[in-house]
Amino acid sequence: MILYNFMRFVNVWVIKHEKNFFCCKIMVYVYTKYRIFIVFPCDGCGICCRNISDIPLLAFFHNGNGVCIYLTKDNKCMVYDKRPEICRIDTIFEKYYKNIYSKEEFYKLNLEICAKLKGERLCI
Repeated sequence: MILYNFMRFVNVWVIKHEKNFFCCKIMVYVYTKYRIFIVFPCDGCGICCRNISDIPLLAFFHNGNGVCIYLTKDNKCMVYDKRPEICRIDTIFEKYYKNIYSKEEFYKLNLEICAKLKGERLCI
């Protein structure tokens, strides 16, 4: 499919760190001639992959330390193309949550958990 009239609009969500400096989480909306896309603003930090011990579906993916055995030192996933559903935010949304939340609400909930794991406060 050829996409026309490509434009991006951003909704900035500010995060206040404990050290009193600020950064942003950006929710990107991509408008094309045919659809509107919303893109999850993952920064690839790997914090979610280091905190899987309390997720029963991922019990076989760590050695008791809570860190995924497929996470590399540079925060890449060795099985990215074949990673579990729970590691695919859009797949999980479509399969289990699209009748409960809007995609924006679901992303916001995930960003709040991400910020909490990082010790940040999401100011939305």
